[in-house]
Amino acid sequence: MMKKGISVLLVGVFLVGCAQATVAPTSESTIVPAAREPKHLEVTVVIEMHDMFFTDANGVKTNTFRIPSGKTVGIHIVNKGAIEHEIMFGRKLVQEANVPDGYTVSLMENVPADVFVYPSGNKIEVETGGMVEEIELEPGADLWLRVNFPAEAKGTWEIGCFVPGHYEAGMKAVFIIE
Repeated sequence: MMKKGISVLLVGVFLVGCAQATVAPTSESTIVPAAREPKHLEVTVVIEMHDMFFTDANGVKTNTFRIPSGKTVGIHIVNKGAIEHEIMFGRKLVQEANVPDGYTVSLMENVPADVFVYPSGNKIEVETGGMVEEIELEPGADLWLRVNFPAEAKGTWEIGCFVPGHYEAGMKAVFIIE
């Protein structure tokens, strides 16, 4: 998917040095240590990506995530599936050749977010344009966003995976800022 902005590639130990470990993709049954939770969070929300659906922290398939505005929220995004997935936050679906390809309005466009990635050996790519626009995670990879949604962001948004065929298969959920 072609997006405007800068593409930042974060790989495993990139944050602690220049060495790179190569690790084979993990399966859903493989135990991968989770990234450490960032400090100074008031609320924590977990979004797990499985193959063609999202779940909450308890592994329960859900179509709605509720997030408070005005609080420092930690959003832990984990790929528990067997294949690569991505996540975008927005409204108004973009159709490219009659195929869903992102959102015309990005929730994160005017909302600064801290991205926390910890070494796991799996590629984590965050596309930005001064904002978090698209996050791609290989199987077993995870990251944290620390964000404070302003009152102006209140309302109904959506999260979706736009890897070809995933959104159409149901990999989307309502994302409500309250």
